[in-house]
Parts: sequence; C-alpha cells; structure tokens
Amino acid sequence: MLPVFFLYPQYAISDVIPEFIEDVTFEMHLERMFPPKGERPTWDVDGSYVVDNLVLYAITHRKRLLKVGKKNLLRHIFKASRAKSGEPKDGLEVKDGCLTFVVLTKGAVEYAWVEEFKKQRGW
Repeated sequence: MLPVFFLYPQYAISDVIPEFIEDVTFEMHLERMFPPKGERPTWDVDGSYVVDNLVLYAITHRKRLLKVGKKNLLRHIFKASRAKSGEPKDGLEVKDGCLTFVVLTKGAVEYAWVEEFKKQRGW
C-alpha cells in the first residue's frame, strides 16, 4: 500500500488516499469516491465528478504525461512510466511522499488542462 494524492485542478481541491491498494484498479477507488448514484463532494457543484465521466493522468520525473486507464493497477502505471532503453531515467513523480494523479472530467476540462500542461512544459 502506498499513499496517493488525487488532484482535481478544475476546483483546486485534492484528496489523499493514505493506503492506495496496489492490486485494486483505479476504477474501484474512484467508484467509492464518486459513485454513479449517491452523495457527491460538496465542491462538485455541477455533479460532473462521476466515475464514468472521469479521466486520470500521471506525471513522470521527466514531465511526461501518462493517461491512466481506470482498469489499470498501480503496478501497470509504474511499468508504463519507466524510461525506454537508451533514454534518461524516468518513473512516477513522488511529491511529499505521495504519488500524484490528476483527476479531470472528460471533454473540455480535460482538453484545456492537457493543453495548459503542454504549454507550461514548452511542448
């Protein structure tokens, strides 16, 4: 189990999952936090944070942006974040002892955030 930080940039809000279970899909974690029916967080003013309407991203040490499939396990993302042979070292970025994942709603919010990320990185 590892601590994981979920960042919701649309609302400048975050959650810490102190014990993210490595063998449980991201979808299962998100379903508990954002069920299709049930209480929503008070900050989700338009009710758009529902598991089926969410996308996740991870940022690596080299500032690569990885789209995280909800069916993935944490170990899959560790593997995907590694550098390819002959490239500089890479991997998931750890901040304040936590792995960080960005959670966004699909569509306009996602596209705007990705474009801003690319612009900030000079892509």
